[in-house]
Amino acid sequence: MKKVIPIITLLFWSFLTDVAWADAGRPSGTLQGHVLDRDQQPAEGITLTLQGTVRQLTTNQKGFFQFRNVPEGNYTLVVTGVGVQTLNRAVTIEKGKPTDVTLT
Repeated sequence: MKKVIPIITLLFWSFLTDVAWADAGRPSGTLQGHVLDRDQQPAEGITLTLQGTVRQLTTNQKGFFQFRNVPEGNYTLVVTGVGVQTLNRAVTIEKGKPTDVTLT
């Protein structure tokens, strides 16, 4: 069992490295914004996923999130969390430009 964990870890990091190198050299931008709750207050700990990619993160205490170096193109941003209805939002990433969204 002790040998399996390092092998799985190595495979995982190899996969992430391949994904990062595959995007290297492609024009990219930034997707950033805030998630607000029903009372228009920052929503902490909400999970955001760029559908069709391995990119996923959670909002900080201020409800802020930021995906950097996203290859330009069209994506679906999936928003999930405990007590939150799943939300799908179409976003377009443009070269060198930040795409700002506010999700409620």
